[in-house]
Amino acid sequence: MIEWEGKPVAPMIPQSISGIVTFWCLTIGFIYAGIFIRNAYSTTKYNKSLTHDLKNTIISSIFLGLGIVLLFVKFGINI
Repeated sequence: MIEWEGKPVAPMIPQSISGIVTFWCLTIGFIYAGIFIRNAYSTTKYNKSLTHDLKNTIISSIFLGLGIVLLFVKFGINI
């Protein structure tokens, strides 16, 4: 038999503030997604910026992804 003598895994975010962190991650992600969509429809093809669009999509996807994972964990769905 293999005996494990390690420490138990501790959560990275304390349970008392995980709901607040989840809410803010989702809020920031939705704000940047909205900014991206607004810019997609309000700019012409002459003043679009690829770097600006990439910045908004990367920030949005990181915060929405983290927020959804934290939301699943908050409701007991371990992924």
